[in-house]
Amino acid sequence: VANKSDLPVYRHCEASVPGHGRSNLQTEIASSPLHLSCKTLDGILELKKLIQQKVLSDDLGSESILVTRLRHKRALQDSLKSLKRSIAALKRRKSLEFVTLDLRTSLDALRELVGEVYSDDLLDVIFREFCIGK
Repeated sequence: VANKSDLPVYRHCEASVPGHGRSNLQTEIASSPLHLSCKTLDGILELKKLIQQKVLSDDLGSESILVTRLRHKRALQDSLKSLKRSIAALKRRKSLEFVTLDLRTSLDALRELVGEVYSDDLLDVIFREFCIGK
């Protein structure tokens, strides 16, 4: 995404940007699939549509994900389940408290996955698998 499409330098590539030569700027602008201006909001709707298409598609990239721990798999599944509940609640026009609760549950599952939150179950697994404290 190329920003600042409202600036003359952007449109004409007549000036150089510190750290970039004129040809680098031209190349970067020309190769961008989306041009927008955060100042004038031109292109913002297209950006939102592009993000929505990427999020809703199953193809988020060519990288494959390998989950090697059952605890990680369960956290991802719990997070996904909560996200689906929040989407369903939004579609049914439920109160935002229900949506927020499901979003927080999803986030908590991800936070536990990356180690920001520790549950008693997680501590039991760590002590059991790594023999800490024996």
